[in-house]
Amino acid sequence: MGGLVWGHPFVVGALSGGCLALVNFYTFERVVQRMTAERPKRLSWLGIFGILMRYILLCFVLFVIINVWDANVVAIALGLSAPVVAVFVECGIYYWEFIAKS
Repeated sequence: MGGLVWGHPFVVGALSGGCLALVNFYTFERVVQRMTAERPKRLSWLGIFGILMRYILLCFVLFVIINVWDANVVAIALGLSAPVVAVFVECGIYYWEFIAKS
């Protein structure tokens, strides 16, 4: 719907921001699982470097989305925040159902 009103860059920005946020959440989950898993020795510098490389890659992808695809920056921000809003809505629904059962 936003594409009809604001054009192609808005749609590209919103979709790429949402996809980037989802990929970021999944990789962050894997990093947290690896960091909290029990291991016989301390976390290596290579593991910490991998986390740094993840954020460098995230910045590079955002640079490509904004400069190469000419995506709307506001739409990217909306796309990046869409999964967070979805989590809050889902928590609200569960809370509402819990209150209704009580």
